Amino acid sequence: MHESRRTIILFTLSLLASILTHVLFIYALGWFGRYDLTGPIMLSQAVMVDLTASTESKHESLTEPQEPQDHTTKASEQNEPEPAENGRRESNNEASSQPPLPAQQPSQQPEPQPVPSPLPTPQEHVSGVAAQSHSEIHKKSPTSTVIEITPPLRTAMEFMSAEQEVLSYRITLLGFPVGSGILEAKQEKSAVKITLRVTSSLVIASIYPVDDLIETRLLGGNYIITKIRQLEGKFVGDRGFTLFLREKSVFWIDLLKQTSVQEALPTSDVLDILSGLYYLRNRPLQVGTTETLHIFDSNIYTSVPVEVVRREKIFLPGFRRADTLLLHPLIKTEGIFKRAGDVFIWVTNDENHVPVRVETTIKLGKVTAELIDAEVKQKEIDKQRE
Repeated sequence: MHESRRTIILFTLSLLASILTHVLFIYALGWFGRYDLTGPIMLSQAVMVDLTASTESKHESLTEPQEPQDHTTKASEQNEPEPAENGRRESNNEASSQPPLPAQQPSQQPEPQPVPSPLPTPQEHVSGVAAQSHSEIHKKSPTSTVIEITPPLRTAMEFMSAEQEVLSYRITLLGFPVGSGILEAKQEKSAVKITLRVTSSLVIASIYPVDDLIETRLLGGNYIITKIRQLEGKFVGDRGFTLFLREKSVFWIDLLKQTSVQEALPTSDVLDILSGLYYLRNRPLQVGTTETLHIFDSNIYTSVPVEVVRREKIFLPGFRRADTLLLHPLIKTEGIFKRAGDVFIWVTNDENHVPVRVETTIKLGKVTAELIDAEVKQKEIDKQRE
């Protein structure tokens, strides 16, 4: 008895739970809206294309916008969801009431007109515009700036006529060999490079080491760059300077003392010691005359008169004899070496004016440099003339 009653109660509760679940499910479906799945989404429309239209009508259709047709608007309106109670009726009415599109009659052939010239390609358009703009720049641009290239103040021919020259010297102190020197100059396109290297022998290097290197470059005829590195006993130097000939100024720097100065020069004819020597060699030297050099040396500008004293025949190592001119430069600066007396230079009495002997005085005594070997490489043009 009790079991049957319990069974009836469980069945009743299960039935009520099932009904409640279905009611909640149907109520939840209402949240997502109502859908009519029987109506067509978009009616297919007939499209008519006229292939007999002229080329001009195609161009006009590209340039003139046309209003959209009604069936496009209606089709888009049909995509919107409709209420369930009248959705089926309205969709069926629209499908039945919409008349078919009339067949488009072929358009009449227009009168023949001249065919427009074809449009230029992008490459032709760009090239035409570039050519036109280039011509307009030359015709209509009076304010265009023209860069003026200034000519060089110095030329390589003022310093040397040969392509390359290497002069080797033996250096003696009080008549004893103490070292050697190499003076080299060569032309590199429009530039001239002059190098002097002086070193002491192995025996003297243990007592009084000497290793001096001076390098000078003439660039573009408007700049002279000089580097000087010196080692003479306990003295060490590393400095350099740049001569701006056209600007009449000099910038020099001492790398060891870490000092630098930019200062003006009174003339654009200024040179350094090495370039001044080669410039002097290319001058027409006459006995009794004085040549004036404008030298920047030891961070000082000075005017150096060079006296052509006399003609003299001297003997060189190897029992060689040379006809020379004796030059006496009145140098007021220290020069390349830490000298204490005057400097005398003997050059050959010919058009080359090769320095064959140089004498000066330092603290230890008289120093003499004598030419022992010379190598000269002439230019190809000079070889053909010979």
